[in-house]
Amino acid sequence: MEVGDLILETNGALGVVAFDSLQTVGGRLALLDLDQLQAFIAPLLSQAGSIEIGDGSTWHSRFVYLALESLAQVDGALVVSGVPRLNSLKATALVSVGDGVRLDSTCETTLDLPSLITAG
Repeated sequence: MEVGDLILETNGALGVVAFDSLQTVGGRLALLDLDQLQAFIAPLLSQAGSIEIGDGSTWHSRFVYLALESLAQVDGALVVSGVPRLNSLKATALVSVGDGVRLDSTCETTLDLPSLITAG
């Protein structure tokens, strides 16, 4: 399955979001102002235009799990901001991030990006 933009925003009811068949987000994948979100799972996602988790001004204090095991390419930026409890950012297949990776200082997490060759 492929979509243009996938933006989940300002929803206090979402706890776990799973897209088991999603393979490509041609545009922006954004999770913003989701104060109850605990996990985002997209095991087949291999490419995205850009990825934005958090917006820096709203705390995603319950978000602890980000599963992007098949992600290989992000054309734009990969940004994680305002997610203080994220246990790990694991994207073991990620090879290229066009505009770089930004993890803000509020995140205490473990990065696992062993295949990353280019960023920015």
